Amino acid sequence: MKPESSPNVRERILDASLRLIESSPEEFTMDRVAAGAGVSRATVYRRFGSVEGLRSALCEARGVAVSADRAGTHARVLDAALSEFTRAGVHGATMQGIAELAGVSPMTLYNRFGDKEGLVLALISERGPISLSLASLAGAERFEDKIAAFVTGVLQIIEDQRDLFGLVVAPDPITRRAFQRMKANHGDLPLASLLEAAELPPDIDPRVAVSSLMGMIIGNAVIRPILFGEEVADRAVLAEQITRLFIKGVS
Repeated sequence: MKPESSPNVRERILDASLRLIESSPEEFTMDRVAAGAGVSRATVYRRFGSVEGLRSALCEARGVAVSADRAGTHARVLDAALSEFTRAGVHGATMQGIAELAGVSPMTLYNRFGDKEGLVLALISERGPISLSLASLAGAERFEDKIAAFVTGVLQIIEDQRDLFGLVVAPDPITRRAFQRMKANHGDLPLASLLEAAELPPDIDPRVAVSSLMGMIIGNAVIRPILFGEEVADRAVLAEQITRLFIKGVS
């Protein structure tokens, strides 16, 4: 195999690094840079020695610093998007307004997320119940403990991301399309596979069981506070009650 020794290789690697910084700074790794440059990971390490070496070369050759601030751009954009969606609705919010609030250029926003639907997709995929770790659920020994871990996890997400669930309660066409894309990308909630493996009664569809459980959670932790101003007084007590009701319903 011909060694990758062309003097253009260095520039390709720097170009790929710059593109990655502009599109997905949180994913700035030697593997991703190598893939973007069309070279091996070993070639990147031979040229720059380490991630820090590559960052230094970028700063010297292109005047670009890969800082913690850049790495936090993704989260900052999502925060800005959720704020604008909450204030103006998904339909009323603009990419320009979100970019200004996040302190990035509109081009960066379009390159990274595509459009508002892409922003909604990122929010619900990264901050919604689908983001719960399957390992944390599977680690529980008893079926009831798995359900309790799921309910507790979702209630914590709701507490942390109340505005996000406001989008779910009153979805518009953009939000619905984003949910359809999330399902295509990630499948069902992490609990679904555990329910499919559980010994549920044969006449109970695991997907219906998951939807019913989510209905109990959303109804108590989102709908009642939004419609009636009745906040959850004790999250642990609510989690226990929902778990008991669900276990009785499927047993």
